[in-house]
Order: sequence, then C-alpha cells, then structure tokens
Amino acid sequence: MWLELHSSNGVHAPSSQETRNPRAWYESNNLVGFVYAPAKGLRAALSYTIKTSPNDVAATSHEASVALSYQADRGLGWLHPNVVATIRPKGGHGLYTQLSIEPEWKLGEADGAPSISLPASVGIGWGGFYEAGSRTVSYRSVGLAATRPFMVGSARWSLRGEVAALIRDRTLARLDGDDANRATVVPIGQMTLSLAY
Repeated sequence: MWLELHSSNGVHAPSSQETRNPRAWYESNNLVGFVYAPAKGLRAALSYTIKTSPNDVAATSHEASVALSYQADRGLGWLHPNVVATIRPKGGHGLYTQLSIEPEWKLGEADGAPSISLPASVGIGWGGFYEAGSRTVSYRSVGLAATRPFMVGSARWSLRGEVAALIRDRTLARLDGDDANRATVVPIGQMTLSLAY
C-alpha cells in the first residue's frame, strides 16, 4: 500500500462573461489517496479530493472516490482501464460514476522515460450530483496527455500535461447558468503534479 498526492490546476474555455476576467475559468483540484495492489497490474484506490475555484466562480466541493484500475504491457492492460465511483460529502450530493481507458506509449526504455497517452472517458452523474434536481447527466471526454516521471530522493514524482475535449449532454450545459458556457463541447487544459510514497 502507498500514499499518493495530486495537485491539478486547469482551465476551461471561457464564456463571454468569463473572457473579461481570464482567471475566472481557473480550477484547482487537490487529492490525497491510498492505493493498494492486490495483484500484478491491478490497483484499488480510496481517495479524497477538494475542488476549488480560486476566484470563487464555483463553490468548493469535496469528493470521496473508490477506483479500480488495471495496467499491463499488452492485452487489456495496455488500455489502462479504470472504473471510479464518487460521492460528494460536502458541496453537493448524488453519485458519479466513470469508466475510462488510456492507451500509453513510452518514449524510451528507462523506468523514468516520458510517455504520451490518449485518455478517453464516459461519466454519468446520478441523483443531483452536479446540482440539486439535475437528475442524471453525462459527459464524455477525449484528449492527449504527456507524462514525465522523476525521482526526488526515494519519492516518485510525475508531471503531466493534458488537453482534452469535454463533451457534455445538453442538461449539463444548461446547469451552468445564463452567463456561462452553454457549449456541449468544451476544450480544457490541465497540469498535474503527483507524488507517491
């Protein structure tokens, strides 16, 4: 078992109102998680995430998640399948489920070689997860990511950059409000720094 810490900072495509204040579309996610490997390539994780908007554009929310993932050099493991179930103990309610894959190509033979990957996911929010009374809403995302692992002493770090297209159903787009981005396809970018003990 090991401890993982992640800090992600990202932006999404601004609405007309947000364009006047570029920092308004900035979001920060900070995660602490415990990971257990019950079998080779198989990982189970329990994590807690705090999502904040530094300019108070969106309310702070807390999310508790359980995830199961599998990775290997070939076969199904090469796709890095991942299943996640999330609830919000603070700042909301409901249940969120996500299924994702992320085929990855290493750019070298060494353990610390950088890699590129193609993350793709399907997510569904149930029972007002996004907003009270929102019922069931869904989104899909596809993107391109580059990851660079490195060691600092005995701690394993990684730096990841990702660009993606978030494809939202019309219900989720309407929940953003009159002045927000109503588009069903929203470009996003994110940088993540991770540490594993």
